[in-house]
Amino acid sequence: MTNLTKLLTPQAIAVIGASKDRSKIGNSILRNIIDAGYRGRIIPVHPTERSVEGKKAYPSVMNVAKTIDFAVIAVPAGIVPDVLTECGKKKIPFVVIISAGFAEAGTVGKRLDARIRNIAGKFHIRILGPNCLGIINTAHRLNASFASGYPLEGNVSFISQSGAMLVSLVDWSLRQGIGLGKLISLGNASGIKDFEVLDALARDTETAAIGMYIEEVSEPRKLLETLQRYSKKKPIIILKAGASDAGIEAIASHTGSLAGSHEVISAAFHQAGAIQVHDLEELFN
Repeated sequence: MTNLTKLLTPQAIAVIGASKDRSKIGNSILRNIIDAGYRGRIIPVHPTERSVEGKKAYPSVMNVAKTIDFAVIAVPAGIVPDVLTECGKKKIPFVVIISAGFAEAGTVGKRLDARIRNIAGKFHIRILGPNCLGIINTAHRLNASFASGYPLEGNVSFISQSGAMLVSLVDWSLRQGIGLGKLISLGNASGIKDFEVLDALARDTETAAIGMYIEEVSEPRKLLETLQRYSKKKPIIILKAGASDAGIEAIASHTGSLAGSHEVISAAFHQAGAIQVHDLEELFN
């Protein structure tokens, strides 16, 4: 399994696409990182700006002298491969791709997806996303996401294939006054998979329980083996979407994937020791 320490607790983050324009996602992510009180180095990257939100900006990650643990990419999908190549040359181990327009966006998007996978393989970069909300780790004051809310600190962590689900979760937790730990949005999961994040959270001393929102299971055997390994040590609660035809159709349009047989997957989760719930309210509770 990949060691995800530098992704979950980075010492230095680059935000590629960090614009001064407050209507842009890159600006929202940068402000979220600053406003959460992140204690590491924050490096805005923009081709022409000298500074963004009071931080010195760089035209490229190649212009940054010190090491970078992960880069958040929020630029148009078409230029992601070039940006990713620069991250590879800079030896950045983790990249969070917020940008949409990949496997979920038809033939052109699928070709782009293949390109970023090839670049990631060539440079040994692990990708979170693309088409994801980002990552939150309340214990380390990290909000590398474009979620409008920031949860209270707690010890319940979540893995979700839907960014919208995590946004709902954060809103709900703030209304209820309930703390959360680490929130990881997988998006299209072109790189890092659900079972890898599950393995990291199961071994994480700051996480007491794990919630998962799953739309499709890309590698069932590995996920089930990971569930079996840890379900007796920590409660793992799963909401599997796609029980109905409408649900399956919605998933395909969201992540460009097939949902798989709901009944077979439910039985396998039960056998592996996971606690399965059937709607968001039950998952939150």
